[in-house]
Amino acid sequence: MISAASNGDGAAFGQIVTKYQALVYNTIKLKVRSSEDAMDLAQEVFIKLWKALPNWRGECRFSTWLYRICVNTSVDFLRRMPEIPPESLSGVPDEDGDRPLEVADETISASPERLAEQKETTALVRGAIARLSDEQREVIILRDIEGYTYDEIADMLSLEIGTVKSRLNRARTNLRLLLSNNEKTKNNIANSRAL
Repeated sequence: MISAASNGDGAAFGQIVTKYQALVYNTIKLKVRSSEDAMDLAQEVFIKLWKALPNWRGECRFSTWLYRICVNTSVDFLRRMPEIPPESLSGVPDEDGDRPLEVADETISASPERLAEQKETTALVRGAIARLSDEQREVIILRDIEGYTYDEIADMLSLEIGTVKSRLNRARTNLRLLLSNNEKTKNNIANSRAL
């Protein structure tokens, strides 16, 4: 698929876009925070990729190379911007219509109650991930949402595997803490309503 796309095969390139669009969008969204800007930059990344594919020599994993294009494009964008307003990455779209981080949603053939519960849980997890530091959010998305191996993440981020593992461990610990605090808050609200 990659070699065919590097030889100008548009259909093969379309397969690459389909396979990597969530990675590209989520990577950029981590950096720029605005969904609208992330969508624009994702298109820019795929244009750059199309132009650069004939020069790709396979010296690293394709996903690592694509990740670096995303990061470089985001950094260039941020350098041009005087100030980026912070925006929410929670599961509920912001008032300006921002898309949430894309997290796999397995809701096939579930009851309406189960679907509502899953939607609430997904929103809580997305909101908690959004409150992690950029470094922690980056590794948890790459590992637990995108499914990359420790080796791949280490290559993408130019880190040692041990650093990836320790960041991921801290991210998961902090995520559990945030989710635990959310659950306590929900219980307190439910109890106060019952009074």
